[in-house]
Amino acid sequence: MIILGLNIIYMQYLFFIIDAFKAIPLEQVLGAVFLTALLLEWMGSILKNKKIYDGRDSLNNIFIGLISFLFDFLFSLASYAILLFIYRHARLFTVNVGETASFVLLLVLVDFEEYWFHRLSHHINILWKAHLVHHQSTKFNLTVGLRTSLFVPLFNILFYLPFPILGFHPDQILLVIMLQGVYQLLLHTELVKHLGFLEKIIVTPAAHRVHHGQNEIYMDRNFGKMLIIWDRLFGTYIAETEPVVYGVKGESGDERPIKAIFMPILDLYQRWKHEKDRQRRKQIVFGSPREK
Repeated sequence: MIILGLNIIYMQYLFFIIDAFKAIPLEQVLGAVFLTALLLEWMGSILKNKKIYDGRDSLNNIFIGLISFLFDFLFSLASYAILLFIYRHARLFTVNVGETASFVLLLVLVDFEEYWFHRLSHHINILWKAHLVHHQSTKFNLTVGLRTSLFVPLFNILFYLPFPILGFHPDQILLVIMLQGVYQLLLHTELVKHLGFLEKIIVTPAAHRVHHGQNEIYMDRNFGKMLIIWDRLFGTYIAETEPVVYGVKGESGDERPIKAIFMPILDLYQRWKHEKDRQRRKQIVFGSPREK
């Protein structure tokens, strides 16, 4: 029953997105949805005797999440000011914020942008070092979704700049980003299995489990945030066909939160600092993470 309850919560959330604009206490509702799912997952793991939680790992995830949340809150204020300035002085069109069609259009456009930003984050060193903390855990549960880097928004804001130019108001942009963020949190679970035909349209927990795998066949796959159609369209989709080994190759995954957040970036800086060749310096920053 617990597993069924988690599946119902997940499915209800998918349809809840459509009416998100009408929800008044949206932040509270989304927070309640996540906490309810977290409680159900924890209870379900106990009843099913699945060891998907590790106390130290979960505490690290939560602590990293709190640090990122504080930074995200502060950075969102600056981001809003930047987006609003562009909207007021450089927009080409004016999109009606209240229209459901404009909201759905923006949702699709942001999701398309997020696919490419996420994909680039696995192929460009400096972006990978910022994103790496999200993949370090060797477990896969809803607390892993909280493992976000405070450096990622510094780069991601550049990919949001076209939206106010196209006439989307910052209020609408930030709402879509928030909704997608909570949706992503709910993908980090092993208790929700395959969802039938939905696997062909949206990113599901099964699809996202693959993305977190260090199995060779799963490397650099399933970058979508809400819609899996981008992965299918651009050839990066793969189904879950074998047990997923979570984490990052060569890392234990049990680093303390501060080290987990800052060491990848500091390591990149040290390598760049001690390299004298200009071409190699560019390669260290912008090259592929797979190249040593």
